[in-house]
Amino acid sequence: MKFRDYVIKRALQIPLALFGLSILIFYITRVMPGDPVRLYLGLEATEEQVEMYRKLFGLDKPIHIQYIEYWKNFFTKGTLGLSLYTGRDVAKDVAEYLPSTLELVIVAMVFSVIMGVILVSSKILGCYIIPVSISLLP
Repeated sequence: MKFRDYVIKRALQIPLALFGLSILIFYITRVMPGDPVRLYLGLEATEEQVEMYRKLFGLDKPIHIQYIEYWKNFFTKGTLGLSLYTGRDVAKDVAEYLPSTLELVIVAMVFSVIMGVILVSSKILGCYIIPVSISLLP
């Protein structure tokens, strides 16, 4: 098998893997213990309010219908749904928090590369003081 064929085969498997992952994550978030509407409204909410918000968020429907509606809304309206935490569109929340997340990722990667270069070069040079002292850090 040529490398090009291998890359094409793997690239074609990506959508299937992402689809399976979305099903798994969607299912796990729906079967976790606790009521997301109660969490959103608080303990003082009445049953009428809870039922109204369940219908608003679509949580009164079966899981497979919720999943189909999620993808339908994603492809037709371009929305990822409403956040139960902020009450806003999830896409807006992602756009707001993405720069901070990327900043943390970049800093962590730079730190990891620097530490990796130090540790590998010290091992190549035969200096074990740096790796030993780093391993003793709390």
